[in-house]
Amino acid sequence: MDLYMGRVRQTWDRAVHDETRGLRILMDALKVISSSSFNQLNLKYGITHLYLIEKDRTVFLRAHQNEKRGDRLDRYTMLAAQQSGRDSWGLDMGPLGTFTLRYVRPGIAEGDDGFIELGMEIASLLQSFVKDDGFELTTLIHKEYTTAEKFLAGHQRFQFSGKWDDFPDFVIANQSLPQLPPEIVDLLKRDHTEFGGDEYFDIRTWVCS
Repeated sequence: MDLYMGRVRQTWDRAVHDETRGLRILMDALKVISSSSFNQLNLKYGITHLYLIEKDRTVFLRAHQNEKRGDRLDRYTMLAAQQSGRDSWGLDMGPLGTFTLRYVRPGIAEGDDGFIELGMEIASLLQSFVKDDGFELTTLIHKEYTTAEKFLAGHQRFQFSGKWDDFPDFVIANQSLPQLPPEIVDLLKRDHTEFGGDEYFDIRTWVCS
């Protein structure tokens, strides 16, 4: 009996080893394929995120960050796609304070229950508005939706323009002007309940929303 069980264990170990090796080979191949697609999308359209996601919203693969997987996504765009069974899109703020335009499509292939998600960080998009249309833009984050630690991490990684203690209720992620006009600085120092709508200063209109 012991001899029999020993052979069973050996057979089982070989089977597990072969299956694991096969899955690793498949995963490596998928990473190569998805990375190639991601690189093309990035160069041609400025896509900065590409996810393959399982039906329970667990990330199967990040083409833009291969080493991170297995977490579950609870973003509203993902939840909307799961609940409706239709494409969903919207603007999302990441954990470090970057804004990303996301597009989620249910069903990577016919009969598949998973999702594919594309994302584009909007910093470069905003810069194109500044360059092509003559806008001056400032991206603000309400402190209610981030923390000093997360903002500092984003500041170090993405070179955010502002500092945490500059204003009581907001932090500046990006700005196109070297310095904000005094009128805008005064506006940001106000109680945040007054913030919003169109603010008129001299001959310029600053739209704050």
